[in-house]
Amino acid sequence: AGKDKAGSHPYARLLAEYLRQCKGLTCEFHYGPEYTISLDADAAVLGKTYDHVKQVLGEAADKQIGHNEIVADITTGVRSMVLGMVLACLDKDRDIEFIGTNYDDNGRPSGPLLPIIFGFELADT
Repeated sequence: AGKDKAGSHPYARLLAEYLRQCKGLTCEFHYGPEYTISLDADAAVLGKTYDHVKQVLGEAADKQIGHNEIVADITTGVRSMVLGMVLACLDKDRDIEFIGTNYDDNGRPSGPLLPIIFGFELADT
């Protein structure tokens, strides 16, 4: 978020450390000003998110990280960010994930949380 705006930037380093130390994750975390998207207007946020995701995917390719080692999680977030991520991943080699669950007869979440991974590409019909 911008200088005077609320956002997740101050917590990113703490979350990465928690995931490393308490959950044993050994992956590389990327955060900081160059990965921060200011929440201005939906159209700008969508475009910035799209550009950032493409940048991250490019960095991964430069490090020879395989497509099957990366998934974009769209479980939660600002709607324009989620759409930017989805659009950046419209490629047959990219996967998108969200955490889902089952629902009872009244539409309330029930049961365990489960990762749902989608792989798709635009079709020319």
